[in-house]
Amino acid sequence: MNYFDIIDKLKTHFDGDVLVNTVTQGNLFDIDLSKQTIFPLVHIIVNTASLEGNVVRYNISILAMDIVDITKDEDVNKFDGNDNELYVLNTQLQVLTRCYELLLRGDLWTDKFQIDGNPTC
Repeated sequence: MNYFDIIDKLKTHFDGDVLVNTVTQGNLFDIDLSKQTIFPLVHIIVNTASLEGNVVRYNISILAMDIVDITKDEDVNKFDGNDNELYVLNTQLQVLTRCYELLLRGDLWTDKFQIDGNPTC
């Protein structure tokens, strides 16, 4: 497996996720946060690659993000607030959880893309 395989498999997975509209990769500062970008967005960053015999171990950061909409209505619910932040956090965690599950025991696992350790969100 090479760098292109990793990026392509992850892009293909996220392109098929109904909760993701745009998939990008590269430096964190390459993310286009303008009004032209269609959110929700997943950004893939390959941090490092280690050669370990027949294995190449990649350290990858996957950022799942969406825009929080703030309503102009008076904040009557102190718990939920006057925005959709809880909804955004929930859906983006679902996006990352589905990818994690496929790396543990799904199609990505059978394609030899396997997770090592426990990811953090």
